[in-house]
Amino acid sequence: RNEREGGVRAVGSVLQRRVDLHEAEGKGVDTVTMHVQADDNTQIEVYAENDGDVVFVIAGYWTGSAYDEAFAPFDELAEGGWVDKNLTDEGIAPNRVVEILMTNTDESRERIAGVRANGTTHDRFFNLHEAKDGGIEGLSLMVTADAASAIEVYSQDLNDVEFYVLGSWSDPPGVYTESAVTPLQVASTSVWEALDLTSLGIPVDAIVQFALGNWRDDKKNFTGVRQIGSNLDGRSFELHKAKDGGADFVSLHVRLKDTAQVEGFAVYPNDDTRFYPAGWWVLTSP
Repeated sequence: RNEREGGVRAVGSVLQRRVDLHEAEGKGVDTVTMHVQADDNTQIEVYAENDGDVVFVIAGYWTGSAYDEAFAPFDELAEGGWVDKNLTDEGIAPNRVVEILMTNTDESRERIAGVRANGTTHDRFFNLHEAKDGGIEGLSLMVTADAASAIEVYSQDLNDVEFYVLGSWSDPPGVYTESAVTPLQVASTSVWEALDLTSLGIPVDAIVQFALGNWRDDKKNFTGVRQIGSNLDGRSFELHKAKDGGADFVSLHVRLKDTAQVEGFAVYPNDDTRFYPAGWWVLTSP
């Protein structure tokens, strides 16, 4: 019934690194994925406006790397097309892999937002559903800035779409390559089913970033993605219904292991649940 603020940040950080998640209409959950650097005691700081409503889930972790958090909002300069955005003022150094949160704040209409590397031609945008009764509907993705710290962004509406720089990798775990967002689907209900990535050119043993979308406008929907052969049955989220168009999204990373396949899960399969490979990492030190 109410939007709630939630956030994560490094221990000792002074950043107000939290977002106002809109209500989870029709039950289920509303989600935002954020990276955060743990300290030497494996600790972070978390923020919950209401500890009964805001829940934190660890979906994975990186080793041998360093992530510099940020929390810098910016608006688009034009709508309805891809435009350059220089991230120097947001503190991003050249050639860094950056984590960007795309948000829709319109309470009654879905909005399209996107991010991609400068000079690419990928239609790397997503239809974020309405943020009913306040708060934001969001999706975070990685994108590589160029030598001038620039990326490209897409906004359907300047009044409703806002972007946040969540951080960047000062010591990345490897090389990140973005992908065109070709949706994949599972055919079975409530069964972990193989998704084949062979045609996308993603190398075996890469770590793939997925955007998972619930397109049901009348039902919440458990959906998840995991490594082939994993026993993590709970690696899924009960995404709330996507009323009045668009989809409810969550982003997750999953590692390929000796195969170009992962496993996807959906209570409502086929067109109701779509798995979008948005990019992949080739690790420096697997």
